[in-house]
Amino acid sequence: PIEWENGQFSLKNEGQGIVIDQWNLPIPRPTRQEILSYEAEVLSIFQLKTLQKQYLEKLEFFINKKAQGKEYSSGLSCVSYINSTNLQWKAEATIFNTWRDDVWEYSIQEFDKLKNGLRTIPTIVEFLQELPPLTW
Repeated sequence: PIEWENGQFSLKNEGQGIVIDQWNLPIPRPTRQEILSYEAEVLSIFQLKTLQKQYLEKLEFFINKKAQGKEYSSGLSCVSYINSTNLQWKAEATIFNTWRDDVWEYSIQEFDKLKNGLRTIPTIVEFLQELPPLTW
């Protein structure tokens, strides 16, 4: 998992099973036969990483849309006002920053449950509905 997360190797599903897309490790690249012998394990890791990437993209979009609802261009733009001399902007940035932290903490906690088999995979809509509400 550490090598995967650091981009030292990647996998893809070409419809005929999982294959190595990229290999930048100081150990011999496994053969196709070796990959197939571990396919069930590799497939679950691949599916989990693919799911994580999809959900992270949707979560970033969701967070930015919340900020845009208050006329900020993005979540980062909103949070950049946290030290503003304008009290309204400062308050909005502080509230948004706290909410964003809560969203990420919850998301990480729930993804850990997925990895450990302690919860089923929700749809993205179901997951977004679980997130803490933002009250400006």
